[in-house]
Amino acid sequence: MKNLPPPLEMFEFLDETHKEIQTRIAQLKDMVQLVTQGSRQELDTKKLNAICNFFDASVRLHHLDEERHVFPALIASSDESTIAITRQLYQDHGWLESNWMELAPMLKGLIHNNVWFSEAALQHAFDIFSNLNLEHLQLEESIAYPKAKACIWTWDAPGIGQEMYRRKRLRNNTSLPA
Repeated sequence: MKNLPPPLEMFEFLDETHKEIQTRIAQLKDMVQLVTQGSRQELDTKKLNAICNFFDASVRLHHLDEERHVFPALIASSDESTIAITRQLYQDHGWLESNWMELAPMLKGLIHNNVWFSEAALQHAFDIFSNLNLEHLQLEESIAYPKAKACIWTWDAPGIGQEMYRRKRLRNNTSLPA
């Protein structure tokens, strides 16, 4: 079998998820601002619930895609800098999950009008989650993805394609307006 470059559609799918993460973080920023300014009653709880569902499901699957299909080739490279960056990206996934597990209960409390946390705690948890996400995305897009495109030569294109296509179709059927 001939070695083929990775399917660009895979990276397009990953990039689309990055754009959606940025959109959802911007939406969350506006919602957190409403709460901290005393306008919690103006929250669109359906939209907030959809954002929570996106981070609970789609983002976790996105991280698994990267860990299954992108990061292994980077770790296998002989470039120490690339290996170090990839290890950081793996670690970031753990920190993002941990930060989400701190922020999500507060957001879900807002959805159910159960505000057991302080506005300062909400703002702090959001700021950490937002900053880490945006730094992580920038590192992936500027270094990891370009290097992966250059060094990955064996692909299970049909398997990857089917798996990602199913999720993309599901996401498109349930996505929110921006």
